[in-house]
Amino acid sequence: MKKKKIISLILVLALVAAVAVGTYFIIEAFKEPETVDPNVKLINKTKSDITRMSFTKDGAAFTLKWERDSEGNQTAEFSDTPAEVEQNVADSSRTIFAALNANRLIEENASDLSKYGLEEPQTTVKATFSDGSSITVYIGSMTPAKNAYYVSVESGEVPKENVYTILSVHAGELIKTKDDFRLMPSLSVDEGTISMIEFKPRTGSSMLMTALSESYGIANWMLLSPYIHEISTDSLDSFVGQILATVPTKFITENATDEELAEYGLRTNNEYVRVVGGENAEQKGMLEFGNELSDGS
Repeated sequence: MKKKKIISLILVLALVAAVAVGTYFIIEAFKEPETVDPNVKLINKTKSDITRMSFTKDGAAFTLKWERDSEGNQTAEFSDTPAEVEQNVADSSRTIFAALNANRLIEENASDLSKYGLEEPQTTVKATFSDGSSITVYIGSMTPAKNAYYVSVESGEVPKENVYTILSVHAGELIKTKDDFRLMPSLSVDEGTISMIEFKPRTGSSMLMTALSESYGIANWMLLSPYIHEISTDSLDSFVGQILATVPTKFITENATDEELAEYGLRTNNEYVRVVGGENAEQKGMLEFGNELSDGS
């Protein structure tokens, strides 16, 4: 009986030890990353010295380049398309890259990069500097705690096989697609200067409205087509505000062919809104509405 008690006690102690060890490793795996140590600096460059940044994410590649104007200001552009770049987004990525810090060194001269997702990185970012030098950052998998990413750096200063982690908030500024940098178009018409609005529904008659030069009672607008009728400003405020605030949320394609436009419902019998504004009617904009997306949005 005594022997059985001893065996039972040993089993209980072993179980407690196993639970304690397991709990320790779970806590270690999911604890918050250490505070960023400024001494673990992967890149220490001046942001304005970056002249190009090439991004490759899941096999899709594109490049941003920075040009200086006559006043010395730098503006980001796509190297392969005239599409406009969202300058704040591009500047943020360049800022993070130029002073990239690691919060931990995970492994020096790692022999197996695949366990960090760095054998075939999901994202590669290469920056070229004004002196012709370049630095490449490889971004692999997210850590088990989901608050950092494994990275390696090819700079000539540290071994490419060294594996570090960078905080997710910093990685997010580098894990980007081309559309993330694309400036989505909007109607560049000052609301207070709009002098004409034309609305064509998908079915039914078009409506043409023009602003009156002086208020006539409460009517500041006149409907000219399909019939003549006075319209109060209050009746148009919500409509005009929604139109001017409309910004595309998803980029589909550029330089679409006639066949593609027809497929999107943007060729015949489509709905549109056209506005004219500016002191001399120099501001013009038009929104065309095609077919709904397959998901109903």
